[in-house]
Amino acid sequence: WRSVTSAAAAARELIPPGALVAAHSSVLFYADCCGFTFAYGPDEIEYLFGTWGKNGEPTSAANLLEFYRNQGATYFVEVLGTNRERDNTAFFDYVRSRFEVVREEPGRFVVFSLSDAEDY
Repeated sequence: WRSVTSAAAAARELIPPGALVAAHSSVLFYADCCGFTFAYGPDEIEYLFGTWGKNGEPTSAANLLEFYRNQGATYFVEVLGTNRERDNTAFFDYVRSRFEVVREEPGRFVVFSLSDAEDY
């Protein structure tokens, strides 16, 4: 978690004011971004869907990210080198195959553009 402030600084630099961001709550806080708290655990995802009144949704990180895209999220920021990355390699492969990497500092953070999903 040493890279939270670096991820937040990159978000402030790269993401236009007013854009909605999916990220860990600490990144959203330090970046002063509006957006959506991101999580990976099924119980956490179920809770986050529940805050939207969406009970019974499949509790995968990919489904949560797509839901946030439908709510207007245009960027995804994640701190790298943590258990969030290590324990969710399939999700990161999915995101890397669909969305443009705006900036990545390996072992520190990655910023994805969620606009115009394609194969990258």
